[in-house]
Amino acid sequence: MSQNPESFTSYIYILGEKKMESIIIDIRFIISDPSCNIFAKRILDIVVSATALLLLSPLLAIVALFIRLDSKGPILFSQARVGKQGKEFLFWKFRSMCVDAEERKAVLMKNNEMQGGVIFKMKNDPRITRVGQFIRKYSIDELPQLWNVLIGDMSLVGPRPPLPKEVFLYDIALLLKTVPAVLGARGSC
Repeated sequence: MSQNPESFTSYIYILGEKKMESIIIDIRFIISDPSCNIFAKRILDIVVSATALLLLSPLLAIVALFIRLDSKGPILFSQARVGKQGKEFLFWKFRSMCVDAEERKAVLMKNNEMQGGVIFKMKNDPRITRVGQFIRKYSIDELPQLWNVLIGDMSLVGPRPPLPKEVFLYDIALLLKTVPAVLGARGSC
């Protein structure tokens, strides 16, 4: 293949080497069909999320136990989010706040550090539980979203899924062309 820059726009290279007992296996795939790219990304999402859920299951169980011991209420928090083509789905996280967090948010709105923004952010938010502080610090609260990736509601990399009430703030045409992801702009900040 030539080194012509235009040729790189129509091909994606996935290169990798893995050493197995002094044997180096060189893996090279050239994928030129966009539908293959989507298929390859989906396969990668399934393999990575299933493997991560399996390997992290002891940690998930320990976190669930600590949440149960720390505060009353469900271990998991679910919320309606909007995905590809406007499809709503349940977005899962470990619960890191008190059960009545949404009701208490109205009183705390004056303390929003993101004034005029869509996102509510507050230093030392009193709604966050003790365990919640720890799991948020290390993004452990996001791990249940691996289930969303496994079942196809989300992807590992891409835009974060908006709340239904936030959709009108986005360019709908762009937002709804892709599967929302665990690692998006808000998740990496």
